[in-house]
Amino acid sequence: MTGPIDALRSFDRKERFAVLRETLGFDAEVPCLDGSFRERLSSCIGAAVPGQAWLAMDYHLDWIEMALYLAERGEIPNGTPFRNDHFPKMNRTQQDVDLLMARAR
Repeated sequence: MTGPIDALRSFDRKERFAVLRETLGFDAEVPCLDGSFRERLSSCIGAAVPGQAWLAMDYHLDWIEMALYLAERGEIPNGTPFRNDHFPKMNRTQQDVDLLMARAR
């Protein structure tokens, strides 16, 4: 079965963030978040933010739904594009989150 982080990573197709990671020397496999950023984010959300977390930018809500489906069930049914009878609730527009952070337990 695919883990949640691997499933999220499998849908991440934003070129801009890939270019940004490359130019900054950011290790996508073992990212290290800036301490000041973590402190500010922690105060905003009321929870500690770990030093390492998987990151994505402009991540589509449809991708999150499909990644969670993939992590839970291990595969996506044949015949998917996502907007079919298997997934009637999938959005028809590109709704996204600007920054998605996740970490393995």
